[in-house]
Amino acid sequence: MQYYRYCRTLQKRGEEGLRDKIKDGNYTKLTERIKDYIVSTVKENRSISSSHVQSKIINQFDAKISVSCLNNFRASESLTRLPAQKEKEYKRQKSGGCEILTSLAFFTHISELFTRTIIERANEVRQSPLFEQNENIIRTSARMGNSLKSTINP
Repeated sequence: MQYYRYCRTLQKRGEEGLRDKIKDGNYTKLTERIKDYIVSTVKENRSISSSHVQSKIINQFDAKISVSCLNNFRASESLTRLPAQKEKEYKRQKSGGCEILTSLAFFTHISELFTRTIIERANEVRQSPLFEQNENIIRTSARMGNSLKSTINP
């Protein structure tokens, strides 16, 4: 039977018709190791394309499996490709941070506590000997400044 096909091809197309037209050779059949590899790769990333799986198989096993063969195997194992989940786009919104902090401050009366603490500390500083000493220096220099002004501008 094969002989008659060759004869007919030779008559119709000549010698060129008998040449092997498969460029890359025959595709390799799926071995168990390759099947396991496909299953683990696809389970890890369900959105991976079969052409990407094909290139991973070439790198890992140096074997070329057709994309249609991969698709058929994926379908038989219920590992069809799922669309990649798009990350939700978040729109920038004005921050409510200040409003939250302000509300918490009023609710906990912390602003009153801060105010009281600052006033108490300011009073402590005013009553300290160093503050009185600095106050005297300021008064003295102010008096001297006034006397200098009067001598410069008679």
